[in-house]
Amino acid sequence: MSISTNCNEVVLCGDGGVLKNLSVDDLSVIFVKDTGINNVFSISHTVDGDSILLCGDNYELVVYDTKNHQLFKKLENDCFYSNTASFSPDGKLLATGHDGGIVKIWDRDNYKLLKTINLPKYIENIVSIIEIKKDAGKVPTNHIVSLCFTPDSNVLAIGTSDPSLVFVDVKYSQLIKEIKLDFSVSQIYSLSISDCGDYLVCSGHKRKAYVFSTNKAIKSDS
Repeated sequence: MSISTNCNEVVLCGDGGVLKNLSVDDLSVIFVKDTGINNVFSISHTVDGDSILLCGDNYELVVYDTKNHQLFKKLENDCFYSNTASFSPDGKLLATGHDGGIVKIWDRDNYKLLKTINLPKYIENIVSIIEIKKDAGKVPTNHIVSLCFTPDSNVLAIGTSDPSLVFVDVKYSQLIKEIKLDFSVSQIYSLSISDCGDYLVCSGHKRKAYVFSTNKAIKSDS
């Protein structure tokens, strides 16, 4: 789900890839479109609101024109799962999060890949391992589940399936800090940073959420 920059519409999409535009006022359906993507994991509006990015499986990273409701561009993506995305507040960059600890940074203007950031891979908790082995015969690694830029667009906050909260310097691709959280059998499904940049909220399973002071979370060792 994503809310348009003018706050008039809500865009929804999920399993089956059917995209719906709803009115914020009364939640009436404005427009419905089949994107052709099997599973859409996240939707993100560009800063100008002219388009949205759909993240899905089967290597799908698709930009849709929100005014004409047409496919604008498919990004050249070599990661099967694209779980989450975030546009930088300055409108210059796009960050996408993938399985295996991979974060990609793209140029917003032409959607060309600028750099790939590889976070350390971890074995997840034993319950997840049993479930994945049963279903796919694979032991999972650390997956990128949520992303959020700081208001100055200089730092990317990353939520993982480990679960950890990771801060990365966007320009130099350097790890600033990693905070291991105590979610039980979970992952960091959502991240949000306040407009002033002073606070970060993240949430997962078990009805548990954390609120951080970003200055302390990024700079302090405690």
